[in-house]
Amino acid sequence: MYKLLIPEPPLQVLPTLARLLGINEAIMLQQLHYWLLRSINEVDGYLWSWKTNEGWSEEMPWLTPEGCRKVITRLRDKGLVIVDNHNKRKSDRTLWYRIDYTNPFFESIPHSYFTPVSNQLKLATLPETTTETTSIYKTTTKAQKKKFCKPTIEELSAYVDTLGCPTEEASKFFDYFESKGWLVGKAPMKNWQAAFRNWFRNFKTRNPDWVPPTETSEEEAMDLLKGLQ
Repeated sequence: MYKLLIPEPPLQVLPTLARLLGINEAIMLQQLHYWLLRSINEVDGYLWSWKTNEGWSEEMPWLTPEGCRKVITRLRDKGLVIVDNHNKRKSDRTLWYRIDYTNPFFESIPHSYFTPVSNQLKLATLPETTTETTSIYKTTTKAQKKKFCKPTIEELSAYVDTLGCPTEEASKFFDYFESKGWLVGKAPMKNWQAAFRNWFRNFKTRNPDWVPPTETSEEEAMDLLKGLQ
């Protein structure tokens, strides 16, 4: 009876952004910001997030991959989203994204959530789709530090996906530290993202033949299917 009433992690949208940009653009911008909060991909002093159009379509299932591409293009044309390719392999065409928080558009939003830092704004904070409050400012005062909060399995799985790590490692990590009371040795865990990155490094050491997944084009997929026939 209530299957459509929050049975899964909800998407968030600010009414002001929806009015100014359109509903799809507002949700896309919020989702990109959400992933930037969790990103460890730093290039030239900026945090970036990479995702395929198919990946965006999975998060916004009412849009096709092509529809997601058009939404991102409109945000790029407005100067709100920067699009580039920072992949190590030239054959990898997966695009990387970041938000240009210095765009005057954000200053025009009443009660803006985008707050400049020493006139050198590269990162900003918006409400998230989870109950956890996270700041991605590079420097943090003691007063800003908060008590450790263990991740949900959904948050952990989403973070694992951004690293390209096998999805089953999320549950293994969660179960292991849940059994340990979220202790690292004898000390309480302070940062679960950093702990998982260390877990991931150990995984790659234990599995030297493991190759991270890459985006498969439609032509490559068809070739693979033909080879199986």
